[in-house]
Amino acid sequence: MLKNIGLTESKATALASITLEQFLRLPYIEESPACKYINGEAIQKLMGGAKHSLLQKWLVVFIGVLGTHYEAFPELRCSCGERLVVADVMVISTNQIPLNENGDTPFSLKE
Repeated sequence: MLKNIGLTESKATALASITLEQFLRLPYIEESPACKYINGEAIQKLMGGAKHSLLQKWLVVFIGVLGTHYEAFPELRCSCGERLVVADVMVISTNQIPLNENGDTPFSLKE
């Protein structure tokens, strides 16, 4: 048991050893629970409980009301080199948020 807020430890299960290109073509990567790609493996993301969700929600709200030049995104898929993960909360400077011609963010944000 992790002490601070009562989260329990869990183990992630690797679904398959594949390339990044194969991973991006999987039909279920946008389903819940999300899948991440690390070191050549598709891994199902562990789902947090109520305390995890509450902490995530309040972190996003807190950053939003600060009125700073940052935005907080819950459960955003992002790429970091050859890794593709779904961050619990991603905090990004507003001038670093990439937008397409429709004003939407792309499939993933690159570090």
